[in-house]
Amino acid sequence: MRDFSICETGGPGLPLTNGRQLARTNDGRWLLAIDQEERATGKTSVVLLSSELAMPLAESDFSAPVELSGNLKGGLLGSARGSANQGSIVVDGGDVAHAVWRRPRRDGSDEIWYARCALSGDSLHQRLKEAANWCGLLEGAEAPVRVDEPGKGTASLGDIASTPDGGICIAYSQGWPGARRVVLARPAGSEWKRTAMTDRWDFGDPVLDVDENGTIHLAYGPEAGDSSDFLTVEFGEFHPRFVRDPRGMAERHGVYYAQSRDGETWTGADGSSTGPELVAYSSDHPVIAASRGTILIGYMARGNWPGMVDRIFYSSYSNRGSAPGKWKMHININRDLSEEVAAPAAYIDRFGQPRLAWINTQRHHVFMSRWIGKGLSEPQELRWAMQITPVLSPEKRMPVDADHFGMLYRTAGGEIRFSRIEVPLIDPRSGENVLFLDLWETGDRENVEVM
Repeated sequence: MRDFSICETGGPGLPLTNGRQLARTNDGRWLLAIDQEERATGKTSVVLLSSELAMPLAESDFSAPVELSGNLKGGLLGSARGSANQGSIVVDGGDVAHAVWRRPRRDGSDEIWYARCALSGDSLHQRLKEAANWCGLLEGAEAPVRVDEPGKGTASLGDIASTPDGGICIAYSQGWPGARRVVLARPAGSEWKRTAMTDRWDFGDPVLDVDENGTIHLAYGPEAGDSSDFLTVEFGEFHPRFVRDPRGMAERHGVYYAQSRDGETWTGADGSSTGPELVAYSSDHPVIAASRGTILIGYMARGNWPGMVDRIFYSSYSNRGSAPGKWKMHININRDLSEEVAAPAAYIDRFGQPRLAWINTQRHHVFMSRWIGKGLSEPQELRWAMQITPVLSPEKRMPVDADHFGMLYRTAGGEIRFSRIEVPLIDPRSGENVLFLDLWETGDRENVEVM
């Protein structure tokens, strides 16, 4: 299908890498969360768009934007309190939409806010645009409700995920420059139960995934672009700070991973060792996808010396098959070291296989690699768009009964474009042979030789 524009924005539109800007109801209708910005005034709002069709074909198939929170035209929730951005949304198994966003404040003490809305019954647009349908943590409670803890510094949203039992968890960072902590918040009645995941250094916005068994997977890393601590301007020369304390620098600027079944006890990927564990370093904050015993973490590694471009790496863990699980770390996704790439995004397809998508800013293409058992596949082209910007958000978890996943990206002109991308299904019957021209339609390989 062709891509089409759903709205325009003066800002990035999709400021986070968590993939939570697209969600679907149980009957397949679409719900999108976009950051709107007015360049002239700097005002920002989080808007929601919805589709009554499972397969929208044109911009007219989406509703007019509903300004959930912000100050562009007067937000539905909390408009008097100023701007809103970092919009993210999930729909749980009970067809309840959970929205979360950041509310920037003039004094720098930014806050995280949350609200939910039951979607069953009326049209999506009708449900979303009426403030009475939105509530806090408990049914009928006032919305929105604040997520972060007052008095603990400025907060920035990382991610939100729903759990199989109908719960949610929200990850964010909060603190002061040089001392931001990663926090996980979960509802506990009418209050939030907050778990501090870090107690030192300065970590960026965390990302979450919850697999089919209900295990929470969390990754977090350093503030973007802080590569000067590692290398000097001289080609390949390590900075003296790194030479004096390589372990300390890796700890401070590393990408970390931990998992938990209850949000209380956290371990490494093997489920028994004490977490969090270091899985990468010298990079921007990560993206994550976890399913069926496989964990995929992608991240940017900045070009630290002259002539070196930014690159995308990934670390993976898999305990499928007879071999014990272990991390494979710091694998380059693109063999061509001269091409400029950006905006990695991790997500899960209909087969429960992790995928990693990214933008090649030289070719103006979106590329993707799929998990094929022992690592990611060769890059495959997904989309091309004139003047595409390094802003990308694929649907985080594709339903198992769907034949396509959704994706949002932004052009240089400020268009937010929507596309549906097919994920083919081959169903060979007993006694029949299937001819494969390539590996596009295979999700995994085991005991198979490619001729």
